[in-house]
Amino acid sequence: MPSCPVFYAYGRGKILAVVRCLLWFTREQFEFTKPLEDVKVTERENAIFECCVSHKNVPVTWYVAGVEVVPGPKYQVLAEEFTHRLAINVAKPADEGEVNAVFRDQTSTAKLFVQRK
Repeated sequence: MPSCPVFYAYGRGKILAVVRCLLWFTREQFEFTKPLEDVKVTERENAIFECCVSHKNVPVTWYVAGVEVVPGPKYQVLAEEFTHRLAINVAKPADEGEVNAVFRDQTSTAKLFVQRK
């Protein structure tokens, strides 16, 4: 844990006392408290990925096959306090692959498996 010495002199015209103290700084820990898990669905079902993070209302960026998700008819992005969800609507075998949730400098990864009907 880093520390920083602080010196403070006070008095009127003359130094009456010098106070020395150490301040301790800690970095906030940002982490996934519930990482992503693999999802298996049957073709044309919706696939829902869910993760939880350590800090409330912090944005999570989603990636599917390495491409940032843009919400629309295919993808829905939902966030409520600590919980973040990605819905992949009407999954197809072509949607199979890696899904990533990125939050600050942390990444959680899972896979989507789509079974043909």
